[in-house]
Amino acid sequence: MAQPQQPNLQRLSDGLTMIAQEVVHASNLLPNFQGEIMEQFRILNARFDGLELYMSAESQNQVARVFNSHLTSPEIPFQPLHNRQNQVVDGFPLNLAALARLNDASTTRLLNAYGLGSDGTVAIKKRRFKYFIGVVMEVIRE
Repeated sequence: MAQPQQPNLQRLSDGLTMIAQEVVHASNLLPNFQGEIMEQFRILNARFDGLELYMSAESQNQVARVFNSHLTSPEIPFQPLHNRQNQVVDGFPLNLAALARLNDASTTRLLNAYGLGSDGTVAIKKRRFKYFIGVVMEVIRE
């Protein structure tokens, strides 16, 4: 039976010595990458800020959708929804009556401002917007 090969202790010692000598110089790498690392932190920070805005808007929008789903009259004001920048979009209709009066261009602009599809007839677009803001049924007047 053949003997397993034994490690060359001299080569192992030389290798460890070389590693120990080079590790001391590793701290010199930090200044070279410090600017790049800081830039990556700035990018991450900006992404977190954007995510925080989006999550705040989504939280407010969930409350608004619940409110809007319980409207009992076309004249009761909507609770407006916020866009990804956590702002109410200009031209957000006041209530169902105002939404019914929107023209095709205004409806398309609202859908685009919230990142929704804007294809279809004006009736389909309004239905899409109503669903988005939480209106699930409309009051029928007798």
